[in-house]
Amino acid sequence: MNLSTLKSLQSRIREATDPDRELDGDILVAIKGGEIVWKTANYTMEQYPAHRYASKHHLGGFANEHVPHLTGSLDACRALAYSTLSIFWVRTDDWADRQSTVSILCNPTPNTPISGTGATLCLAYLDAICAALIAEEEAKEKADV
Repeated sequence: MNLSTLKSLQSRIREATDPDRELDGDILVAIKGGEIVWKTANYTMEQYPAHRYASKHHLGGFANEHVPHLTGSLDACRALAYSTLSIFWVRTDDWADRQSTVSILCNPTPNTPISGTGATLCLAYLDAICAALIAEEEAKEKADV
């Protein structure tokens, strides 16, 4: 992960208003690496995104896994957050008349919660995850100086 990629991804998440499969794939690639390939479903013309990454456990040295609906599924957002960050607690606020907010207390800033906002609760969760990852990268850069 690099800082400029995370910041551009965060701005795309903040601009989003609805679930977006291309954004789902870009988030997964930015956080976990690899690439997105589009596969054709069996006996249909529908295509779906697959996350392709190097793996010594799969035939041919690559794995193709289904991309979770990160921008549309709260469960997928929570799974990504807990697999990527050292989280102490999460607080969510979802209001019908304004933007949703998510606050995460995690390792890069153990005394200050990191917040994210979005048009939906999923987008707010993803914004908070990006903000936490940006804080981690900035802390690493400070430590290197």
